[in-house]
Amino acid sequence: MTAMYQSHFGLAAAPFSIAPDPRYLYMSQRHQEALAHLLYGLGGDGGFVLLTGEVGAGKTTICRCLLEQIHESCDVAYIFNPKVTVGELLSTLCVEFGIEYPPGNTSVKVYIDCINRYLLDAHARGRSTVLIIDEAQNLSIAVLEQMRAEYREAADGKTQVMEPPQLRGTGVVLAHGHPAEDGCEGRVSPRPGPEAGTRVCPFTLTARYGVSPLSAHHSQMARTR
Repeated sequence: MTAMYQSHFGLAAAPFSIAPDPRYLYMSQRHQEALAHLLYGLGGDGGFVLLTGEVGAGKTTICRCLLEQIHESCDVAYIFNPKVTVGELLSTLCVEFGIEYPPGNTSVKVYIDCINRYLLDAHARGRSTVLIIDEAQNLSIAVLEQMRAEYREAADGKTQVMEPPQLRGTGVVLAHGHPAEDGCEGRVSPRPGPEAGTRVCPFTLTARYGVSPLSAHHSQMARTR
C-alpha cells in the first residue's frame, strides 16, 4: 500500500508516518519563535525551558527539530514517557547518558550521586547536557519535587548569582501538553494546586513559550508548499 502511494503521487518517502518528522515541520512564525525560545533557553548557562501547546500543535516535532540544531559537544537524553517514579526517572537518566551505577541499585541517593559526578565530569570536559521531557504534564508531584530538590541540593552553598559548576550548561526542556494548566508563571510553588491532581512547575524558568494551532492562512500556505 505504501509503495502504491509513493509510486502514484511521486513521493520520495513513505506517507502517513505516525512518528513526528522535523523534515515536514511547517515553520510558521509561532513555530520559529518556539524553536528560538528553546535555543535561547539552552544557550549560555542553561536552565529550565517550558514549551506548551495543545495536542497536535507540534511540540514533539519542534523538540525533534531542536535535536538537529544542538551542538555536537552537547549530550542529550530524551524521555518520551515521564509517567514514572523518582527511582525510575533517575535510572532512565543514567541509562540515557551512559552513567554507570551499581547493579540492582534502588537507592535514590546513589543515583543522584552518580548523576552529579557525571555532570561535574561533563562540565570539566567542556560538554553541555540537555534533558528533554516530552508529555511533561504526566510528571508526578513526587518527581517534580525530586527534580527541584536535586537542583537546590546542587546549588546549596553557592550564591544565587552563580550556578553550581555541575549545572552550568545543563538544560531541561519540558514539553507540556496542557497549556491552560501548566501552572508555571516564573517561580511558583512546587506543591499541589487547589484542585486534586493539579501539577505545577517548581522551577525558575529560563524561557517559556506556548505553541498555538496554525491559523487558516498558515494552513493554506502549508498546503501549497
